[in-house]
Amino acid sequence: MSRSKSVHATSTSGYTRNMLFLVLLSTIALAHASIIPQIVPVPAPQPYKFGYSIRDQNSQQYRQEAGNGAGGVIGNYGFTDDRGIARQVNYVADDAGFRAQVLTNEPGTANQNPAAVQIISNAPYAGSVPVGPAVVVQQPIRPAVVVQQPIRPAVVVQQPIRPAVVVQQPIRPAVVVQQPAIGFRAEYGHGF
Repeated sequence: MSRSKSVHATSTSGYTRNMLFLVLLSTIALAHASIIPQIVPVPAPQPYKFGYSIRDQNSQQYRQEAGNGAGGVIGNYGFTDDRGIARQVNYVADDAGFRAQVLTNEPGTANQNPAAVQIISNAPYAGSVPVGPAVVVQQPIRPAVVVQQPIRPAVVVQQPIRPAVVVQQPIRPAVVVQQPAIGFRAEYGHGF
């Protein structure tokens, strides 16, 4: 009877060892599989076009844009407020970079071309407005009051530097649970 118990104990020990080996092997396989990069097909670029316009009793805002699917974009946006001040920005972005043209009648603007932006203004230039003679009021100059106080040295408290406490623990393999994606639509090639 003692012999059957020892045989049973040996076979249980072998079974446990085999199970541990299979669990270890599965963990390594899952870890290795998560490191291998997944090749996901990138959908081909698609041309697009959108726009909107908002108008109320006092103002208007709008935007339109179109992309050719190869990286080129052309569009415009702008506004007009209740005083008639308007700005329209026409832009192009392609292999040659970003370029914009600003049409405006905003006060204080002038025709200029900073960077790749062309500003075309039909607002009156601030320097062209006729100005009457300047009125100069002269008052006597009063000296400033200066109060001098002695300089006091700053108080510096020095404390010894204490090393940081570092706790090192062994690295444990991560548990990876794989589940099917929810909401995946295969006909479009992307989720949701």
